[in-house]
Amino acid sequence: LSDHINRKNLIQTEPTKKNKVWSTDITYIPTQQGWAYLSTIMDRYTKKVIAWDLGKRMTVELVQRTLNKAIKSQDYPEAVILHSDQGSQYTSLEYEELLKYY
Repeated sequence: LSDHINRKNLIQTEPTKKNKVWSTDITYIPTQQGWAYLSTIMDRYTKKVIAWDLGKRMTVELVQRTLNKAIKSQDYPEAVILHSDQGSQYTSLEYEELLKYY
């Protein structure tokens, strides 16, 4: 089991400008070869997907690639709240370390 801490939901109201609150999730896509997994990050103010990545498995690496793309595409914004479910990819030590890096 992971030793992660359930984080408090910091989203009480809608953001008033971009790059303040992002949401991330993984969507399952059925294909003829099996499942594909679409990892996305959306800006909650603009309602636009700012980064995505597609994988054959739901892995920490999949969500890490998506986060790297989001950070770089938004010119390294500061103090962004990143909202996710408590899925194992988002609560893993590897993902936490990447968040701390940024």
